[in-house]
Amino acid sequence: MVEVCPHCGGKLIEKHEEVQEVRREEIVFIFYRCVSCGKWTKKEKT
Repeated sequence: MVEVCPHCGGKLIEKHEEVQEVRREEIVFIFYRCVSCGKWTKKEKT
């Protein structure tokens, strides 16, 4: 599945994963970078 940038609709490349604590739960987020506009997007790993 190709992830689409919410800012410009461009293609996102997966850069790294990070574990963050949210409401006393550890949640893994995947950070993506857009190839078109260069903005970062953080999505929860499912």
